[in-house]
Amino acid sequence: MISVPPRGHAGACVRARRAFPSPLRTVALVLAALFAPGAQAEAPGSLRKAYATVHKQADAIVSLRYVMTMSAFGQESRQEMRALGVLVSDDGLILAADAQVNPDPPDRGAGNDSEAAPKMSVKTNEFKTQLPGRDEWLSATMITRDAGLGMAWLRLDEPGGAIAHVDLARKADVAPGDAYFVLGRTGADLGRVPIVAHGFVWGEVQVPRRAFLVGYPQGMAFAADGRIMGFVIPQSRGELRNTDAADRTNALLLIPVEKVASATRRALELSRSRE
Repeated sequence: MISVPPRGHAGACVRARRAFPSPLRTVALVLAALFAPGAQAEAPGSLRKAYATVHKQADAIVSLRYVMTMSAFGQESRQEMRALGVLVSDDGLILAADAQVNPDPPDRGAGNDSEAAPKMSVKTNEFKTQLPGRDEWLSATMITRDAGLGMAWLRLDEPGGAIAHVDLARKADVAPGDAYFVLGRTGADLGRVPIVAHGFVWGEVQVPRRAFLVGYPQGMAFAADGRIMGFVIPQSRGELRNTDAADRTNALLLIPVEKVASATRRALELSRSRE
């Protein structure tokens, strides 16, 4: 005997199949949602947004080159050196790590019995700067340095109008546990493209000056929202020779932005007084 379903039963089955799609259809819908444009939301804890925000200031990071002349025992040797700087004014003032543009003689700090160190000297000159998007190298002049802060300032001789720069007035607070972000730039072999790296603030010190202990990387430290936290430098050689240096040799120093801005204002005033 053939059983005939009640009227309306077939329509209900069709509606049920529509309400509960097949496994293959479910997989297809999930994949379509995942790979739809803009559908991949940033994962919790991702630094993608922070990297993108900091990257917007990449035009302020410039390549530097200069000639280091080392004199020893009546002889001289010249070597071309490379470094990175940060534009901190619209008329071409550049902030750089002092150790990178004013290197010490290699044997300095070798020991009191070293006879070589007093007879060696290092001079740096012929500074050139390459602005992002340009092929030519522009002449720059060393303006001043602050060995205590570990910073030096150069200025473009002919900036050619207002240029992109970091605004040190956009200050961010710093506390242990914070993440910080540093803009860098690759070498010529990789097209001098801007890159972002990040590290964390480990702690705070008050001597020999107020600063924060951080890990890698070095350079201008940005907060995730693009404001300035300070400038990260290596510890000085004197500090590394302290008896407790083993506790700190892997730490860098983040100089707070207030000190960086104050020293930069003095350098800018000195630079403009020479015009």
